[in-house]
Amino acid sequence: MKLTGLLAHHCPTGGTCPRIVDTDGDEVIVTGPVVTDADMLAELDMPAHEGAVRTPRSLIYGAKILDIAELGEWLGQNHTSDLFRLEVRDAYAVDSDGDDYRRYLSGEGEPNAADKAPWLQQLRTDTDAGKIWRKVHLVRGRLSDYERYEIEWGFLYNATAGEQCRILEVDETRAAQLAALGDFFVLDGEHVLRNLYDDDDRFLGGQVIYGGEAAALRAVIDWVWDAAEPVSDWWDRHPEYHRANRAVA
Repeated sequence: MKLTGLLAHHCPTGGTCPRIVDTDGDEVIVTGPVVTDADMLAELDMPAHEGAVRTPRSLIYGAKILDIAELGEWLGQNHTSDLFRLEVRDAYAVDSDGDDYRRYLSGEGEPNAADKAPWLQQLRTDTDAGKIWRKVHLVRGRLSDYERYEIEWGFLYNATAGEQCRILEVDETRAAQLAALGDFFVLDGEHVLRNLYDDDDRFLGGQVIYGGEAAALRAVIDWVWDAAEPVSDWWDRHPEYHRANRAVA
């Protein structure tokens, strides 16, 4: 077995550096401060040939899939200045939509204010505190019904509360390349997480990404952001998608 690269590390100022190191086999190597507490070692009851090290909980995120609550915790812990998200799907089956998607398609008034108000207030509070929320949505061909709803009842409202939302239209080749990257977050230019979905557009969980894969995702965000167009400008140029201009079923 040979070491092949660093998967994750944690280096607090003046401290040691626990690491997860990849290998060319089916195992990884974990390093960290050695556990010396006699009571703890007795409770672990390890064979004589094994050792124990202390590892920050944050490193374990890379080895598991975060559910929606854990994702929210991860975002809260790591978003101190800038949050970037790339959306590459044309539909998201999310519980937070409540009944709004159906109401949008049936021509009912506005989004449910009681459901939407807490999120808009969080955006305002974070924006006032200097936190940046950024999102780019990839458009491939004509908008799906869900994309029309997401822009008209989602992005445009969020933009008024401080989220910087943009739309990216590219050719088929570039769209396929970006779609292959998946739906992901980059927080504070450092922390990377990919969102996982099933074939019915339901969220399966989030996976924190490290190493070269994370670097590849971080490398595209400046180009994606600069190439995208503010959602209000894009929407104004596409009145054919406005619900007011379309027949409601």
